[in-house]
Amino acid sequence: EEPEQPEQPEEPEQPEEPEQPEQPGEGVEEFEASFNIYPNPVNDKLYIETLTQTQTLTMEIYDIYGRRQVTETLSHQGNLIIDLTNLNSGVYFVKLVTNEGEVVKRIVKN
Repeated sequence: EEPEQPEQPEEPEQPEEPEQPEQPGEGVEEFEASFNIYPNPVNDKLYIETLTQTQTLTMEIYDIYGRRQVTETLSHQGNLIIDLTNLNSGVYFVKLVTNEGEVVKRIVKN
């Protein structure tokens, strides 16, 4: 007498592929592109143009040693004009922080 073969279970339906979570770094270029900082190199006045609606923008300028030199806050879309006449010539980093994230750009002061 042959032993009974257990019934093979039906193949379960494959669930749909879950949406992949955003990879780190996606959207960063888009966020960076939402600001224009000019001119670079800069002499006296640095212009920061926000191209998207932002609730609050905080702008900080750091020297190459990480010391904060300037802080400004903008509470709507628009332009910031930063007077850099008091800064020495050299390389600085402009840090822009919004509710969407933050970005750091390098500028040169003549």
